[in-house]
Amino acid sequence: MKKISFIFLAMLLTAVQTVLAQKDTLNYMDANGKKQGHWIQKYPNGNVQFEGYFKNNNPVGQVKKYHENGKLKYDMYYNPKDLNQVTVTMYDIAGELAAKGEYYAKKKNGLWQYYGASNQVMLSENYNHGLLDGKSVVYWQTNPSQEMEIKFWKDSLKHGDWIWFYEDGKIRQKAQYKENKLNGDFLVFFPDGTKHIEGKYFEDVRDGVWNYFKEDGSLKIKIIYNKGKIENEDEFERAQTKMINEEYLEQEGKHIDPQDFLDNPEAYIFGDRSEENQAPSPKDKKKKEKRKK
Repeated sequence: MKKISFIFLAMLLTAVQTVLAQKDTLNYMDANGKKQGHWIQKYPNGNVQFEGYFKNNNPVGQVKKYHENGKLKYDMYYNPKDLNQVTVTMYDIAGELAAKGEYYAKKKNGLWQYYGASNQVMLSENYNHGLLDGKSVVYWQTNPSQEMEIKFWKDSLKHGDWIWFYEDGKIRQKAQYKENKLNGDFLVFFPDGTKHIEGKYFEDVRDGVWNYFKEDGSLKIKIIYNKGKIENEDEFERAQTKMINEEYLEQEGKHIDPQDFLDNPEAYIFGDRSEENQAPSPKDKKKKEKRKK
């Protein structure tokens, strides 16, 4: 009986010593090669690289990682009840707030926010197990409370409304996506809210009547498309000639290449080549190269 009691006492003391060792010993690794307890690792320059607590090789609770210059890089919290769930705050190399969000099973999940100057949110996105899902918003940095762009996503594909805003909140452009392709109404507005362009997309190509308006609201040109191909070519060519002449007069002698206009009339009509939907398509560029030859 005494022998059994002695063995039990020895086992108990060993267990207590192991627990105390884990609590008091830094960077402890057990006999199975698993991290236990408090860990700190450093860069060659002596600055801390990361610090946190581990249980059976898994981080638990708060874990911090640092840039080599000593500034905090990641502040993470591993949920003790579900180690797949990790909330994280990210900082840039200067120590400024960069992003906040959550990972689940090492994939972005839920709301993620990205920050610009003065810790103002410049982008917010929603994820569902690593895939963009729902609403994403880009904000004006000159007016952080004002949305600049709104998109909707499904399984990381653009799906739903796509809206651009002027800085004062008026709508600049509105379109609709279906499974990453433009489908439905496409509208562009002048800064005062007057309609600039109206048309429709079908499976990512222009289709039907497209109207382009002047700032006074009068019609500038009408183009009829049939799944991307212009149908009213005679009327379109006459309008091209008129508009090219007007552009020369407005530019007061500045050079305009008529071929550029023929390849991409919307760029001149719209007056802003930066709009992604107004850029010449690869087919247009190839046609232009053939003409030059």
